[in-house]
Amino acid sequence: MNVDNKKTALNDDSELYKHSTDNMTEKEKFRSLDAKGKWEFFASYYLGKIVLTIVIIGLLGSLLWNIFKPRPNEVIGVIVTDFVMSEEETARVNADFMEVLGLDPEKNEVNFLTNMYFLTDEYNSMQYFAVHLASGDGNVVIMPESVFKNLAPNGYFLTAEEFLSEKELSALSDRFVKSPLINDELTAYVEGSEADYGILISGTEYVSGNGYKEPIVLAVCGNTKDLDKVDQLIKLLFKNLCILE
Repeated sequence: MNVDNKKTALNDDSELYKHSTDNMTEKEKFRSLDAKGKWEFFASYYLGKIVLTIVIIGLLGSLLWNIFKPRPNEVIGVIVTDFVMSEEETARVNADFMEVLGLDPEKNEVNFLTNMYFLTDEYNSMQYFAVHLASGDGNVVIMPESVFKNLAPNGYFLTAEEFLSEKELSALSDRFVKSPLINDELTAYVEGSEADYGILISGTEYVSGNGYKEPIVLAVCGNTKDLDKVDQLIKLLFKNLCILE
């Protein structure tokens, strides 16, 4: 048998060739085959296409699920700049904070925003920072002290007196980081504007520092509305030091 121009995927000894099929339609050819022949016909012409279709549908379904699946409710937004909190630390903060608030950690979360690096990419980082502030999804900022000193004078943060009780202010008095405010022309600091805008959180339970030598500072964004959750988060961070109990 000449196989040079053979177009079928079936073998020469296939069941299909045991039948005279010259004048038969495809449906008639298929019906004339026995079980083995029908399987060979199906496997040769359709099985690969069906498997490929199933794979494509599965990939498309997975993509659509990831796009449209219910997202956890963002309880509080934490901006982490120029400093890496480990996955273990962020997972613990999320789980423990949800427990403090009595919320389901599967349906609620601390939203960690980590795409800003002021020390190496100030322009783009400031764009991201401004967007998060404007949208209100960044409530607290955790950053190295040098970044805090660059941001705080612009009036982005609340003073400690605006979100802590008198008892908390007294307990954290040796951890406050002061900053003045800069004038509208950005040429000089405003006289008498220095205040406690930051809190040193290095060494707290969830911020080990990961070998980072510069002090780590927490500040609260000026447009934050739910200050009760901010207060709860700060208490959680200082839990191991037993100074806010």
